[in-house]
Amino acid sequence: MGEVEARLRELEADLAAARAQLAARDGRIAAVESVAATWETTTWLAGATVEPDEVVSIVLPTRDRPGPLARAVRSVLAQRYPRWELLVVDDGVTAAAKETLGRFPDGRIRLLEGPRRGVSAARNVALAAASGAYVTYLDDDNEMGPDWCAALVWALRTWPEIEVCYGARLFGDRRVPEPDAPPGRAALQLLPWDRAALERANLADLGTVGHRAGLAEARFDEHLEAMTDWDLLLRLTREREPARIPVVAVRYHTDAPNRISKDADVPGAIAQVLGKVHGWRLGADPHLRDLLTACRPPRRPAPETLAELVECWPSDWAAGAGYLAAALAELEATDGPVLECGSGLSTLVLGTATAPSGREVWVLEHDPYWFGLVDGCCARLGLDHVRRWRAPLVDVGGADWYDLDRVREPLPPRFGLVCCDGPPGDTRGGRQGLQAALPERLGGAVMVLDDAGRPGERAWVAALAATGAQVAPAPGADGRVARVRFPAAGPDPLGRSGAGRAE
Repeated sequence: MGEVEARLRELEADLAAARAQLAARDGRIAAVESVAATWETTTWLAGATVEPDEVVSIVLPTRDRPGPLARAVRSVLAQRYPRWELLVVDDGVTAAAKETLGRFPDGRIRLLEGPRRGVSAARNVALAAASGAYVTYLDDDNEMGPDWCAALVWALRTWPEIEVCYGARLFGDRRVPEPDAPPGRAALQLLPWDRAALERANLADLGTVGHRAGLAEARFDEHLEAMTDWDLLLRLTREREPARIPVVAVRYHTDAPNRISKDADVPGAIAQVLGKVHGWRLGADPHLRDLLTACRPPRRPAPETLAELVECWPSDWAAGAGYLAAALAELEATDGPVLECGSGLSTLVLGTATAPSGREVWVLEHDPYWFGLVDGCCARLGLDHVRRWRAPLVDVGGADWYDLDRVREPLPPRFGLVCCDGPPGDTRGGRQGLQAALPERLGGAVMVLDDAGRPGERAWVAALAATGAQVAPAPGADGRVARVRFPAAGPDPLGRSGAGRAE
């Protein structure tokens, strides 16, 4: 019997190896077919007439890279399709872009000032200014394929039901996609469309993507430092399948300085995008949606409903039913914007409860995956009044709290309610970073503090009471949740004399 089992294991191993070989062969065949199709389509397009009836808007952000930028602009000037506008958004700190574009006196090139908030915000500036019927993208360190604009117009004009396209990426060095390949040969990448595969990893570079103008999903997530092309393609294809055009859209280079893929938090960006994918699915769960509907005014959710919500949330760190009940009770008793420290199930509950009135809820979250999950859920549920911000933890007054450098300016001048369930309890300084970060916006606000029984939180609450805050346990929460009303003029985070004066 032992010999038979050993032989079976050998046969299973042989079968697995044979399947792997077949999969590798299929991949090679698909790559050859992509190259052949690209050659055939490009050859056909060279003899076809694509009437220049519509403008193609080309979005190109740049930051202090004059050499690569000049190469990118030359590739646009070489387009066989003549009706385009190149929207260059200068997000740098020098005059390099203006000086570079001065060498190309062409009225189709427009220079826009960047918002200095990163590449996603820069692209959004260009999208807002675009006037073409079609949109495509180019990074300043790459080159556009000479037939791409013509192919995009031809495809979207030929198939009016198609709204999104993607083409091929040509690598200047084959060793980029295939590290063991010999140097000196180009490599073409044009992967087959597979939505399930896209939800695990990206299929197409941003420079290969084109779409009709005016799509609501065509906006970049300004919280992402990287993987913006993946995130955009996921949103553009949620409800529609793209066309795969076998034409070189972009010649991809890896030799430019200050590449995003080298400097940005790529693992964090991947986690955030995956969180959004999972959140979008979770937001479609009919059971979750029904439970959340019970939180919409004028109804008050039963304790059993809140307990069931906690059970169906995919995390052991979900806010408890007592905390959710206390937050909803204070929501009814207060006015003004809501600040939530730490996103999660409570974000969806608060967002659902405020949806009829449109009362703004501002949400801070430091973990990229959980930020993405809640972001995706809110998007699926249509909670547009919930303002979500990914804010890494930084030192604030001796405690680790959310970095507000990017969000402070649009924050409202005063909050009526603060729901504090983050950062995690083991964070240095607990939650008292809130007091140091936003003293001028807390005057008269009510705070619902979760995990109030922890030693660090108890000490903070006691210190707040000593400065004039009104402190009491939230009803029905077994001492885990505290209700704090800050002094009308706001607490003094440093405990100085005359505490309570607004700064």
